Amino acid sequence: MKKAACCAVALMIAAPAHAANLPLRVGWNTELSGPWTFFGSACMNAVQMAEAEVNASAKRIEIIPRDNQTNPAQAAAASRAFDKQDNVDILS
Repeated sequence: MKKAACCAVALMIAAPAHAANLPLRVGWNTELSGPWTFFGSACMNAVQMAEAEVNASAKRIEIIPRDNQTNPAQAAAASRAFDKQDNVDILS
């Protein structure tokens, strides 16, 4: 929950600097499968709540999740994909 709260604060701070008509794109790299699924699912729920809260205001964010499968190599691949394919503004 602390990670999601920190992310929400970072998004609120960074959002005004971003173009007003474009959403701030956030790459969310988390454990949605594998042995740490319980942690990744809880984090995903928290970040979706933060996304809804921020989007209820005048600011807009878009969370783009990727499953790292609780695997360091897959986490690195997901991070590269956020950079090369998704062109996210922030990576978490």
